[in-house]
Amino acid sequence: GDVEKQHWEIILFMRTVSNIQSSCVGGIVGWLLRGGMTIGPAYMDEVMVWGEALVEAHHLEDRLAVFPRIVLAENTACSLLKDEELSAFVNQDFDGLYYLNYLSNWSYCGEILAAGFERMKQEALPNARPDVVQKLRWHMNYANRELERKGENARLSL
Repeated sequence: GDVEKQHWEIILFMRTVSNIQSSCVGGIVGWLLRGGMTIGPAYMDEVMVWGEALVEAHHLEDRLAVFPRIVLAENTACSLLKDEELSAFVNQDFDGLYYLNYLSNWSYCGEILAAGFERMKQEALPNARPDVVQKLRWHMNYANRELERKGENARLSL
């Protein structure tokens, strides 16, 4: 029914966003992304998008994301955590914020992540501002935790 369809639409959306973010951190691109994600009312036509969900997602990205992560609204994270399959997409960070665990559905990714990180370091270092180094360090720590959890040998290092 409608509930099952909505469930699969959410899974597809989470996988799609995760795949985009995973592709960007890989060796060919080497970009770090941040954003905000919420579930709520939003409206779209041929010209524009507007609504409470858009405003909240923008606030999450602009004010809270800080690091290269897609911050999830707390109510959104709590809804996702109630579902066994969707809960894999949710991590809670050191500052209490929930973010998209975009590496949750990416296996055998160590070499690709390491190559992307080398590309990022080449572009950002040695004259990087402290906040840029902080973002690289956050990504490195996140990726290394996921690689360890998956039993992969590759690690990122600064």
